[in-house]
Amino acid sequence: MPTINEAITSLPITESAVVTTANDAGLLYGVTLRSGTTASSILLRNGGSSGTVLWGLSLASTAAAGDTTTSVTFPYPIIFSTDIYATLTGTGALAYVAYKEIE
Repeated sequence: MPTINEAITSLPITESAVVTTANDAGLLYGVTLRSGTTASSILLRNGGSSGTVLWGLSLASTAAAGDTTTSVTFPYPIIFSTDIYATLTGTGALAYVAYKEIE
């Protein structure tokens, strides 16, 4: 059986923001979080800044931003029916969100 490869987008996140276009559903394929100098985390919400958290990742604080990086790739994408909103915390934290917007 042939495998289908789909193009996805990887968006760098340096502050809390909508990942897909607001009110456009999306598929979450993976997340990379690079630590900041304070405890860092990313929460992926369905439906804006007050939406339901569908997935999250946390890292402890480090002496220098970027000392720790963790990547997670999902075997099957997580479906966000409204939109994907990323809440990022941590001074100097950086995240990359791999997703596909659904029209």
